[in-house]
Amino acid sequence: MRPCTRRIAPAEIDIKATSLDADLVERAPWCRTAPDALRFTPSLSPASDGWGAIVTDPLQWTTGARLDVALAWEAMRAALLLADPDPHEPGYLERNLSSDGFDVLEAGWSSQALDMVERSRPDMVLAGETELCARLREGEPGRRWDRNIPVIVLTAASSDPVERVRAFERGADDVAARELYPELVARIRAVLRRATAGPADVLEVDELVVDRRSRQVRVRGVPVSLAGREFDLAVQLASDPNRVFTKDELLRDVWGYSGRLVTRTVDSHASRLRNKLRAAGAEIPYVINVWGRGYRLLE
Repeated sequence: MRPCTRRIAPAEIDIKATSLDADLVERAPWCRTAPDALRFTPSLSPASDGWGAIVTDPLQWTTGARLDVALAWEAMRAALLLADPDPHEPGYLERNLSSDGFDVLEAGWSSQALDMVERSRPDMVLAGETELCARLREGEPGRRWDRNIPVIVLTAASSDPVERVRAFERGADDVAARELYPELVARIRAVLRRATAGPADVLEVDELVVDRRSRQVRVRGVPVSLAGREFDLAVQLASDPNRVFTKDELLRDVWGYSGRLVTRTVDSHASRLRNKLRAAGAEIPYVINVWGRGYRLLE
């Protein structure tokens, strides 16, 4: 899937004419020949997974309303990088994900996966190990890839819960058992929906509200006076409140620094932000220092 930034007008949509009744085709002159994957019948929606409101009423098809058909089609063709050298059932996930409409790229080891993320820019990474997730989030000197790319870490159904928690701490968007295939597909589509929705204008985390539009933070309705970088740090942490953001990530995304720096900038701003939230009446601790790793918003 490539980012979808617009809806497609009926005049731009190709529908397989042979799948529609003759009367509908006559009343809908914008229907033309298209790939088989876009076949429609009035009673069937090809995007039952929630990727868009597909209008399947023939009367609505002919009104000229903008449809989400092309949007759903692009979403179904999301590009996934599968970096899971599972020795038990090689090719199982690739075959099934391809059958379900995803474009699947495969990588045999972490270094190859990083090369492919940088070169091919997939929409999501399915990682068989948490270390790959950590390397994607942290970045590497001289390398250029989207460090916010959605990542699902694949585990065994019998995996230790601690392993799942560690995956989230390393920056995973979700964790899924590779053996539970229907659930895995549902999680893939859910994460992709969130990734393409764009950042929310207002972030609410317990008693904390972060308003991007007004650049204001409130604790239980009380405005908190923050400096510019303190607000930006609050936005970053609130965007994923349970995730541990490394100091290198925060220096890059909040301050715009690149490379590894030895500085107390993050620590000093985090301390001031924490103290200001507490002084405003926060009843729970925020801006948690995870020793040796970085910061997260919630305990």
